[in-house]
Amino acid sequence: MTESSYINIPSKLLLDSTIPSNAKILYGQIKSLTYKDGYCFATNKYLAQLNNLSIRTISSLISILTKKEYIKIHFKPKDNGMIIREIFITG
Repeated sequence: MTESSYINIPSKLLLDSTIPSNAKILYGQIKSLTYKDGYCFATNKYLAQLNNLSIRTISSLISILTKKEYIKIHFKPKDNGMIIREIFITG
């Protein structure tokens, strides 16, 4: 993300009182990172540094967004044997 970028959080999520504020901001950041490829491949470490949060907290927030079906996660094997995570916006 660059300084000139912004995040977009839909009203449904913004008004969802069961979702922590940090998760709402994270959603907006993930959404902004999906524009180029249609999905976000940022690591939890990158997202943690971006938000000044722990990797564990990011993992928890991603779990919340996944359980509430605001995002969907796919794991994709690469030719070199590595597996990448793709985060898709669903809500």
